[in-house]
Amino acid sequence: MQLVFSNDLNTLVESVANILSAESYSSPLAPDWLIVPNQDTGRWLQIELTDRLGSLANTKVTTLSEFMWKISDAQPDRQLESDLYWAIATVWRQRYPDLMEPEYLQQISTLFEMFRHYLTERPDWLVDPEKASLLIQPSDAWQLELWREIEHLLPAAPHQQLIGALRDKHTERLDSIARVVVFNPDRLSTLALNVLKSWTHNTPCFLCIQSPSPDPWFTQGALELPETHPLVADLCREKAKVFSILGDDEPVEGYVQHATKSALSELKTHLFQNKKAPITIDWSVSLVSATSPTQEVVELKRWLI
Repeated sequence: MQLVFSNDLNTLVESVANILSAESYSSPLAPDWLIVPNQDTGRWLQIELTDRLGSLANTKVTTLSEFMWKISDAQPDRQLESDLYWAIATVWRQRYPDLMEPEYLQQISTLFEMFRHYLTERPDWLVDPEKASLLIQPSDAWQLELWREIEHLLPAAPHQQLIGALRDKHTERLDSIARVVVFNPDRLSTLALNVLKSWTHNTPCFLCIQSPSPDPWFTQGALELPETHPLVADLCREKAKVFSILGDDEPVEGYVQHATKSALSELKTHLFQNKKAPITIDWSVSLVSATSPTQEVVELKRWLI
């Protein structure tokens, strides 16, 4: 697996374009797979790459979870999501019969999204948390207790099949893939990373990640240092987890120095360098460290009024 780090998203796009335009030693009919964090990023990346390459005729764009399901041949049918939602709704109503309808619907929607992610990102937790590669936090143990009740109401257990496939270091489905490119993942569990390394030992795999700085800002405790600006911590916390998981792998660095054309870009540069520096205040710019969409709207309303 080859790692590419850069603070510039366009540099990462250019790296992907260079990878796809290079000669492939697989069958000319073997597709390249682009793994993106979400479908919106996938559509944007397709437009950018098409502008550079002229065509993406033999390239499949998918998310990491869909890639894992497809390659493992454990793809659940469409009915599973409906079954999972109603199983959660049934168990949650039995547990909390007095919940008001709006609160009840909001909570089961949250639980549905959480367990849907667990099915692909942490199936080892759902199967046997004691033997998982990463132990679940004691404060989250209630989730597994809840899952035991939900699991009995599901007609199928695709996560069990996925766990079996993850232990297989060679899957025939990868033989028909030319190259795998993972573009700027938001989250990357240790399980997913190990699977990528294991599955792609005979298939070229490239992991392209945007990093704000070549400095080791992602190390344990770095985001809690006194000199670390809280805005940097908020922006980088999820990315820090991804970089920490990657460990000591040697990356190809593609960092670029941007000219600061405005007060905002100047501020961004100094934030990523994590050093105090004088700056000309631009009163037309307001920075807010919001922890939720609701807080963003409230702060925007306050700023406009």
